[in-house]
Amino acid sequence: MKNILLIPNRLKDKDLDISLRVARLLTEEGACVYIDGKCYQDLREYTEPFVEESPIELVIVIGGDGSILDAAKYAIERKIPILGVNLGKVGYLSEVDIDNINLLKKLFTDEFFVEDKMLLEAEAITKGIITRSDRLALNDIIIGHDTFLGIAEFKLEKSGGETVKYRADGIIFATPVGPY
Repeated sequence: MKNILLIPNRLKDKDLDISLRVARLLTEEGACVYIDGKCYQDLREYTEPFVEESPIELVIVIGGDGSILDAAKYAIERKIPILGVNLGKVGYLSEVDIDNINLLKKLFTDEFFVEDKMLLEAEAITKGIITRSDRLALNDIIIGHDTFLGIAEFKLEKSGGETVKYRADGIIFATPVGPY
């Protein structure tokens, strides 16, 4: 994988120190590393400015699980693999820990595999108004009601048209990745 989009979470990598280490390592291995314009000024020695036409083959996210979920939409729409470098607390979705950053060299020796994951998408219809989530869920979706009093009635509809009703405080839908 030679064309890599680097997406740092500026809240977790404030000075872009980790992003610099990653960009340097990837560049030394022969990759062309793209980054958005805001970060490019700080990392221009090892990166190229990202534009929509950039020939991206892999997305590397530096941050936590939320950062990966935020970047997932871009990767999914383009059918590009995504890899997380964990700077968060849990790191459940990340494959690389900051202490093992040299594992990224395996991208250039074909010592890796790409794993497909199931995704969930939520859409709620309340009083005839459709609300669609702006994120895809990799692990779980929790649907509840807007009051602490009483229970709600949920009607679930399969794509084939079958429906089932539940009365509950909420429902959790989980992929095989599952809730953590």
